[in-house]
Amino acid sequence: MKNTWWTIRHVMGVPVHTPSWREQLAAVLTSAVGIAIVAWIASQWTQTGGSHPVLIASLGATAVLVFAVPHGALSQPWAVLGGHTISALVGLAVVHTLGGGNLAAALAVSLAIGAMHLAKCIHPPGGATALSAVLAVHDDALTPWSFLLNPVWLNVLPILALTYVLNLPFPWRRYPANLHSHLAVQPVSTAQLGHELPFTEKNLAQALNDIDAMIDISDDQLQAIYQALARQQENTHVTVATLADGAYYSNGQSGDSWAIRQVIDSSEPQARKQQVIYKTIAGAGKGEIRVLPREQFARWARYEVVPGQERWERV
Repeated sequence: MKNTWWTIRHVMGVPVHTPSWREQLAAVLTSAVGIAIVAWIASQWTQTGGSHPVLIASLGATAVLVFAVPHGALSQPWAVLGGHTISALVGLAVVHTLGGGNLAAALAVSLAIGAMHLAKCIHPPGGATALSAVLAVHDDALTPWSFLLNPVWLNVLPILALTYVLNLPFPWRRYPANLHSHLAVQPVSTAQLGHELPFTEKNLAQALNDIDAMIDISDDQLQAIYQALARQQENTHVTVATLADGAYYSNGQSGDSWAIRQVIDSSEPQARKQQVIYKTIAGAGKGEIRVLPREQFARWARYEVVPGQERWERV
């Protein structure tokens, strides 16, 4: 039953990690204030003689992205402004070519997606904006080109400014995500350099390119993930004191050098000669049973692992 539930969660894409309560509360509060202010601004425009539209429905989807996922690649200013603008223009172009109808709706959304890809500004609510331009056609009256100004820009420009301002009180949030990135290269002494790591940020970025899929993660987040993984690698080395009988250990290597060893038995703490009897469970030397000094085995072991569903998992 447990495995069935895990499979259902995995197939449905239920995430393992969820944000903290303070992050969830920040998203709720900032989105409420942001939408309220944009609605007020838009209503004031209408009262001073603007056209009727006040809010576009796609702004709600934008609010979810910029206030709930402010560091995401799909939430950044160019994605928001470019995605809505290009999609609105595509939708209007389709309307003024084909009028309204189902075909126009399908073309508006699909062409908007293609245009956003080309302009590197994928923003899911943009598809709704393109569709809105088609749905606004009524009684053979085509959606005017002013649709781009009101309601699109009248909604999008304030929400961008408000996203920056409303995220300022929360120090763990940044918008735009790269605003505080330090691009200057600081000189370092070679004496301060640590061990080289198995891969670099560029390798990680190339890996994302290799899988050829759109992933909502910014370059800044990618570097943060890499650095966090690097810290884990440096801080999880096994020590003599942590070795436990029956436990599995990996040397953290790749390719033919990788191996998993299980501690079968070890010397008593009071023994004069501290040794470990181990069996190689997987990888190089699989099946071998040998004896090593406890200190030497600890130097070999990088971290403890346990058998998982499909692969070995770090503890």
